[in-house]
Amino acid sequence: MLEALQQIKEAEAENEQRKLKLQEELLELEKSRKQTIQEKKQQLQAESAKIIAERESMLRETYDEEGQALNKDAAEAKAQMQANYERLKETAVQKIIERVIAQYGSQ
Repeated sequence: MLEALQQIKEAEAENEQRKLKLQEELLELEKSRKQTIQEKKQQLQAESAKIIAERESMLRETYDEEGQALNKDAAEAKAQMQANYERLKETAVQKIIERVIAQYGSQ
């Protein structure tokens, strides 16, 4: 009987040691996983920042190209309007002179 109690006591002590060892292993595993998660999070943040920077750069390039194209189109439109104005101005002046001459005659 005494021997059985001693064996039970030793088994309980051994179980307690195993429990403590498993708890330590669990804490180490948890620490390791948290470290891995943190590293992956930092890696994803870096990758996201890189992707965002590339996208911003591409959009800025596209914006600049579109701005240049719009400026070119605006300059062409302005030149065309100026040419039309000059052409129509000459025509209008000529017609006014013709009407004045027709109305009042040549003096």
